[in-house]
Amino acid sequence: MRATALTLLTIFLLGVTASACTASSGADPAATEAGGIEQAAREAVFWDALRITGSEVPGFDSLAEMVDGSDLVVIGRLANFRQSRQLTFSSDDIVTYGGVDLLVTEVLHGAPVGDVILLEFLVIERPDRVAAAIEAQDAALPAGDVIVFLHEKRGEGEAGIYRPVHSTGMWIATDGGIVAPLRPPRSTIPFGDELEEVRSLSELANLVRE
Repeated sequence: MRATALTLLTIFLLGVTASACTASSGADPAATEAGGIEQAAREAVFWDALRITGSEVPGFDSLAEMVDGSDLVVIGRLANFRQSRQLTFSSDDIVTYGGVDLLVTEVLHGAPVGDVILLEFLVIERPDRVAAAIEAQDAALPAGDVIVFLHEKRGEGEAGIYRPVHSTGMWIATDGGIVAPLRPPRSTIPFGDELEEVRSLSELANLVRE
């Protein structure tokens, strides 16, 4: 009788422990989905703020041509968006650059570089709104990997600073495959013949290495 009681007590305690673990570690699917939607919305705002419309020079007719036209192509992650430079030409002509650290995971093309590259973008805001815009960009930084085709700036005061070679020069992964987030929304995928079957950044990285 005592053995039976001990067995029942053991089963009861195991059940309580399992229930507690499930309650503490189980994620609410609705909350998880909502968090994912919110993150996606923040990232969309982040890329939209960096997108510049208009014609671009140079243009590239193929992925291989863009690789050849890049000083570096790297895989990495973005961190620490902040103001990097501000050029004042007059009281109403102030140009602000936002800088973001590109934490390099692998160099796919070009000479080896350090672990961190400074990547610059124009901040298209009035001077009195720049600080708020930069703070918002830092809060919305995408969390995943990026592949960036880079041009090294060579102007005065620009040593060690890079920018994407083109709006097609930055790539991220999405649930539906890969996209160039600096391109206009809903635009056709560039280099379709080369990339229409590519579904991941690792596949794109393999093409760059070839």
